[in-house]
Amino acid sequence: MKTLLILLNSCLLSFSINAQDFSEPQLNPFSLVPLHNWGINSPAIADLDNDGDFDVLCGDEYGDFYFLRNDGTSNSPEFANPQLNPFSLEALNSWGINSPAIADLDADGDFDVLCGDEYGDFYYLKNIGSENSPAFAAPQQNPFSLEALNNWGINSPAIADLDDDGDFDVLCGDEYGDFYFLRNDGTSNSPTFAAPQLNPFSLEAINGWGINSPAIADLDNDGDFDVLSGDEYGDFYFLRNDGSAISPSFAAPQLNPFSLEAIDGWGLNSPAIADLDNDGDFDVLSGDEYGDFYYLRNEDVIFNSIQEEDSSILDSVYPNPNNGKFTFTLNSQNEITSISVFNNNGSQISSEEYHFITIGKQINFEIANKLSGIYFIQVVSKNETNYSKIIIM
Repeated sequence: MKTLLILLNSCLLSFSINAQDFSEPQLNPFSLVPLHNWGINSPAIADLDNDGDFDVLCGDEYGDFYFLRNDGTSNSPEFANPQLNPFSLEALNSWGINSPAIADLDADGDFDVLCGDEYGDFYYLKNIGSENSPAFAAPQQNPFSLEALNNWGINSPAIADLDDDGDFDVLCGDEYGDFYFLRNDGTSNSPTFAAPQLNPFSLEAINGWGINSPAIADLDNDGDFDVLSGDEYGDFYFLRNDGSAISPSFAAPQLNPFSLEAIDGWGLNSPAIADLDNDGDFDVLSGDEYGDFYYLRNEDVIFNSIQEEDSSILDSVYPNPNNGKFTFTLNSQNEITSISVFNNNGSQISSEEYHFITIGKQINFEIANKLSGIYFIQVVSKNETNYSKIIIM
């Protein structure tokens, strides 16, 4: 275990990095409504309407999209009924097993959608709206030099900067339990993907007929991306990155670690990862083949309050979660000397010097080309130092 002592939102906190511990699956919490009775629900999580909380976008086996808007808060989600193909979204095809992933693939400040289907193809839906009001263009099949995995592959993509070169790569699962890595040889705003590599980085297929559905996050808080996959039997497989952020190398799959429980006996488990209760750790939301949702809360206690402090420079940070671009308001009459960003291991990743007096001043800030995850903004004045947690999707 690593321990840092940091000041977060006017409190002195002990920040502990340790193993995850997930609760047993909860069926359709937060007012979540199943998509339909036989739906192959494949969820993705992002703040699609830019209101500071996580929403859910799902694909189904008919190529359709369902949007479940979070009408609650970042701490206490409450999801509206599913909306079929909103934001000008178009179904991929009539029998498609649509598996969406969400990221800002063209680096224009809003979320785009990349989908896989049951034939191994990719579909890109560019957001031609805005970060507050998305509107998606018609699906483009296999753009950016993307190559279909195979003719009958059940392509389930996940998006992350797996080689830490500043742009998004794609990691896919297929119906045989294999992984395919498509490296982005282009840029953050103009991707070009290399041919699929089968099981690189020491990745091992999770089983021989597995319908592998991966999600990517730094689950062990060591500064690099790990992989959590679901299979068609409802199980979870964790593949720890024993390499680095620049050069990943994955350990053999671990079946249902961290107290994870299979969601059911024949579940077609499709997990998504996000901090759904805003407590500083990653939770899991999974879909199954019946259109249901399963929530597995991370009960690992990361933040332990030790001592309260009254003074604060930071007034608000929004939106949060965000895509690396956010605004914060400073409310103390202090001369600000620096603003820095730290990752959740306590390593400083950027710093800017400032010289101004704050009286309700707003600052627009951007963290470029960083991993999705939990970060801390440090604001230093001549009199005090404050931190605030942000989450980048």
